Amino acid sequence: METYKFPFFSIIIPVYQVEKYIDKCLTSILEQKFTSYEVICVDDGSKDNSGIICDEYAGKYPFIRSYHKANEGLGFTRNFGMEKAQGEYLFFIDSDDFLPNASCLTSIHECIIQKHA
Repeated sequence: METYKFPFFSIIIPVYQVEKYIDKCLTSILEQKFTSYEVICVDDGSKDNSGIICDEYAGKYPFIRSYHKANEGLGFTRNFGMEKAQGEYLFFIDSDDFLPNASCLTSIHECIIQKHA
């Protein structure tokens, strides 16, 4: 596997009222075989424990960052995450979704390299 100076992917997760789902989302990312990534969780003013859960993951893993902001909606939240991103490619995942297998990022990476995207 290639080594990158910066993360290959910046995985941006807009977070709002998803305490029931965010663990599964983050776990599916942590299970990936491809590891050149950072995770940017942006809590868009959740009133449940979503932001706290993101903070806990950020405390355990140095490549996960958790941000909190006032509620402005999905577009502003994604833009906020893009401003914080350091990766070569942006990858968005909704906080109530998950990656279905541990090879997702590997497959996307291989396609990018093969197609010179």
